[in-house]
Amino acid sequence: PPAPAASLAHWHRAASAAALAADPAPWLALAARGFAALPTRSDAVAPGSEADTRVDTWRLSPAQTTRLLDSGPAGGRSRTQAILIASLCAALAPALDSERVALTLEHHGRDGEHGVDVSALVGWFTALSPIVLDDCLRDAPLDLLARAAHALASLAPRRHEYGLVRWLGASQDARQRLDAAGLPEISFNFLGVIGRPANGTFALRPDLIAGERDGANRRSFTLDVVASVIDGELRMDWRYSPKVLDPQHMRDAAQRWIARLDALLDAIAAAPRLAADHPLARLAQHEMDELAPAIADAAIVASLTPLQEGMLFEASAHHASTAFHEQITAAVDGPLDLPRFVAAWQTMLERHDALRAGFVARAGGRPIQFVGAQAALPVTRLDWSDASTPAEQDARLAQWLRDDAAQPFDLSHPPLMRLAIATLGPQRHRWLWSFHHILLDGWSIPVFFRELIAIYAGRDAALPAPRRFADHLAWLALRAPGTAHEAWRARLAGLAPARLAAPARGPARHARRDVTLTRAASGAIEQLAR
Repeated sequence: PPAPAASLAHWHRAASAAALAADPAPWLALAARGFAALPTRSDAVAPGSEADTRVDTWRLSPAQTTRLLDSGPAGGRSRTQAILIASLCAALAPALDSERVALTLEHHGRDGEHGVDVSALVGWFTALSPIVLDDCLRDAPLDLLARAAHALASLAPRRHEYGLVRWLGASQDARQRLDAAGLPEISFNFLGVIGRPANGTFALRPDLIAGERDGANRRSFTLDVVASVIDGELRMDWRYSPKVLDPQHMRDAAQRWIARLDALLDAIAAAPRLAADHPLARLAQHEMDELAPAIADAAIVASLTPLQEGMLFEASAHHASTAFHEQITAAVDGPLDLPRFVAAWQTMLERHDALRAGFVARAGGRPIQFVGAQAALPVTRLDWSDASTPAEQDARLAQWLRDDAAQPFDLSHPPLMRLAIATLGPQRHRWLWSFHHILLDGWSIPVFFRELIAIYAGRDAALPAPRRFADHLAWLALRAPGTAHEAWRARLAGLAPARLAAPARGPARHARRDVTLTRAASGAIEQLAR
């Protein structure tokens, strides 16, 4: 649901709470590596004053701008921003004499990150955050684009956190260290497409606004690069003090940007599929080129969950094993609308992206999973009406289960599930659902059948919209490295490992012992889990 409209006081309370919970570790790690600086004039004091600011404006033609905005099936502002950042970093790397280019990105900060809708509030919510690209001199254009896309995707869910940690964070040490490091001295802001609104006569034109800053003010950044599309042309403003930066050096860098941008657009047009369109998979372009035939219609390409990785490893190492081949069977006594029943299963496949996933184990690289936009559920119809006794029917079922288990799923060819329906009589049926355990866990089973029954009964309109499994994969992929590890180390600090007084290894028999906990102990465990 949309975040509730709120006042500035609501936003302040929410932001203060978010600041206390924000993790400073990713920002401290970024700042610890330092940010390369542009060469300045020998007698200059960077970043200079507003009174001395010079604006060099560069434009792409309408044809070039259209090519940029329509560059591939993903399109949209995020793809355009990634293209601009990748080509800008490639252009700035020689000027910085560094493979590593750091930018400060500006964002409007009105996405309701703290659960508060501030889209209609007048105020100052702009969020600044650093972004860094490595190997800007060595990477091929499409690899640098993939790197930029991943950096932006990683930044998106926490782009408001840098300011919270630096100015409102709970750790004084983190605040001091971020203050000492500062932000990258080059800022970049893509304002998007600026045009006349369809329902009005007037439009704001930032390029026509003059005198918005007092000349006595100190500039915030040594170089500001502001891009926008106005009247069908990409406009690129380079703002700096010529007393600090050499104008010829800036012109050279801007011309390199346009050349790198043109080369990148050529490479995009020639590529059948872009690694940059699937940043959470963290693939280089040559890896995407190798995978392209196997994932031709995939809408989602991503990494696996940790347990999925383990199952894929085991399945790849033991092809003949049925350890992860799951089978669920049930009898239906009474009327069964078979076409409607099969359609309900197909609807479940369409409803949940996790059920359409395929998996590829890559030699020398981490595995990936891919999800097609569509998948047809394999359905087998069986006639067992000639099996007149329950014993005969049970024997048929047992044989079918064995035959089904002997047909392992090819994990690279989804869907990794199939359905068999056996007719035992006019109003007696038995169905068998088999699937690979890599698709779903035990918690998912009752959720699956609740929805399946509702769809078959015609109550699907009352079902809530399904959550995308891809969102969970994104959450996993974008977690700060080491955060979970450190959290568990802190939680378990001081605890000695539990050791069972087991006898020496050897033959053993299985045994079971049931223990009932007190209500207080059960509540404490539940609270800890939450």
